Amino acid sequence: METNFQNKILAVSFISAPLLMLISDVLKLLLPEDYFWFNSIIFWFSFYAFIGVIIGMVKLSNNTTFSNISAMLAIFGTLIGITIIGSERAAGSMLIHQIDIEVIKQILSEPILFFTSRMPGILFPIGLIMLSIAMKKAGSLSLPNTLILILGILLFPVGRIPKVVGINVISDFLMLIIFVQIGMNLLNRHKLINKKK
Repeated sequence: METNFQNKILAVSFISAPLLMLISDVLKLLLPEDYFWFNSIIFWFSFYAFIGVIIGMVKLSNNTTFSNISAMLAIFGTLIGITIIGSERAAGSMLIHQIDIEVIKQILSEPILFFTSRMPGILFPIGLIMLSIAMKKAGSLSLPNTLILILGILLFPVGRIPKVVGINVISDFLMLIIFVQIGMNLLNRHKLINKKK
């Protein structure tokens, strides 16, 4: 019973995390900058859901030492990602209060802030790539799906660092394709278990 409920929670995480991220980035493309706060809240929730994705990937990797280390890196990167969103919101608030944009850029690029609150965010995609490899080794992901997923994850920093939203959308979409499949498989597994009962 508990395993079935866990599968449902993890399935929802696999589906909602990349979907929320995609919605956030599509809205960022379509809506004016004034809607930044709305987009960032959706993006924030996607990171929260990715914690469930990471737990699910560990489970589907047979809970190995490698997958646990990968998960620790990915979760740390997730926490930094949430911190980055917070700093971007703070920057947006500064702009509203008419603080010079050059001053804001200097604050965000301050070495202490950058190396402790921004740069470690790269551990999020690194950890996810490692978990993808762990899932492939465990037989939970086919080679084509592993490659598609890794490509989507690789595009995450490629789009986020220089802030190219179009690349972000492609990254989100590729991750969505694979993670939705995983989520649906977990839900179907739950249905099969119930039928056997």
